[in-house]
Formats: sequence, structure tokens, C-alpha cells
Amino acid sequence: MGGYKLGKDGLFVDSKGNKLSFELIVPAGWTDWIAVSQVLSSQLKQIGIDALVSQVDFGLLSRENQKQGLRASCKLGKLWN
Repeated sequence: MGGYKLGKDGLFVDSKGNKLSFELIVPAGWTDWIAVSQVLSSQLKQIGIDALVSQVDFGLLSRENQKQGLRASCKLGKLWN
């Protein structure tokens, strides 16, 4: 995977030892989204990618997306950036 190698813990790392990781941000209380995100995080870990699931207030998530934009967002099963 472009510039990454598997580390001893089974996760991809770059040449400086930084893990290939990102944060999956989901609205707090949205149990279906939380469950799907946890399954996705587990599956990504199996292939060497660390994905942390974080729950935040929907209003805060919406404001942050409008203010600075998220790199990728998911709404009703569709991906946009």
C-alpha cells in the first residue's frame, strides 16, 4: 500500500512509524450508524487500517461540516466530499 508497510501489530505504518488511521465520526445516539461504524472499524483493522469510532452531538457535527468541511461525509448511504 503506497508508502506503508505492515507493522508488528498488523497495522500499516509509514516510514516514520505513524499508523495508517482515521476517525469515523458518527452522531451520538444514532445506534444503527454507530453499529455499522463499529463493524466497519473492525473490518478495517483486519486489513491493517486503524479506524476509531467517535460519537459527537449531531448539531456539532453539522456545524463543523458547514464551517470547515469534512474530508468525506456519509448521508443516507451516499458518499460525498
